[in-house]
Amino acid sequence: MSNKNLSLLFTGQGSQFAEMGVDFVERYDWVKDRYSVSSKILGYNLLEAQSNPRLLNLTQYSQPMIFVFSSIIIDLCK
Repeated sequence: MSNKNLSLLFTGQGSQFAEMGVDFVERYDWVKDRYSVSSKILGYNLLEAQSNPRLLNLTQYSQPMIFVFSSIIIDLCK
């Protein structure tokens, strides 16, 4: 199958879950780096925010969580 025939559909807000992406962080160094850079840009630790039930469903946290996780999935599919 070629990539030009591949489509990916990502769900939006409401699809986030605690510690999404942690299994990839443990497996791939570049994923850990992606979360580190993203956390520096956002000004808070993204992985810690994902573990906090008070922050998980707040838009200002969930949208970046979903975006970063989706970008990782896209790169894994390449």
